[in-house]
Order: sequence, then C-alpha cells, then structure tokens
Amino acid sequence: LTPAEIQRGIDWSDYPVAAAPTRPFTYVRLGDVGPDVEYYQRKLERLSPVAPGTLDGAYGRRTAASVLAFQNSRAPAVREGTRGEVIGPWTRSELDLAEVQRVVAMTAPS
Repeated sequence: LTPAEIQRGIDWSDYPVAAAPTRPFTYVRLGDVGPDVEYYQRKLERLSPVAPGTLDGAYGRRTAASVLAFQNSRAPAVREGTRGEVIGPWTRSELDLAEVQRVVAMTAPS
C-alpha cells in the first residue's frame, strides 16, 4: 500500500488476507501445508528480501529461502532452525515488528 492509498482509506475486499494463526505461537516447518503457512508467506512477500514463491500455503524450498533471507536481514539475525526451515515465536515476532516498522515508515511525514 502506498501512503496515498492509506490516506484515502482501504477497501480490504481488494486485498486477499490470510487469517492469522489461531494459536499464539504456531511453529511451521518445511513440508507443512495449510493456512498458517499461507499467512506467513503473505507477510514474507511484503517483508523479506527474497520472495517466498507462490502463496499456496505450502512450506517448500522457496518459502524456506525467503524465511532465511528475512531472518538474516534482522539485527541481530534471527536464529530458528539453520536454513529457514522453521518459523517459530522469534521469527513471528520479528515479522510483526517489521510490519509495524514498514507502516510507520510509509506514513511518516516527509
């Protein structure tokens, strides 16, 4: 979203949104399939330096590469798993923080 779109208001029907994970700290791992994986893929699409691939709810190699790139982009780097194969509470927390930082940066006066 652009700052102008935010200022005009958001018609959320234009944006498919995956439901947030139902459990507070849902671990997802390489090979998992389902709505929790899709939720993280959508976040990674916006926040990771590497795209997660198709937003299909399947945690494959492209999603793992996106997770690893995101984890390494944080300071300090997130260490859950060794090759992006796990999204746990720390990664989820960093994704949420990165989302807030992105929105604040987009809406800050220039």
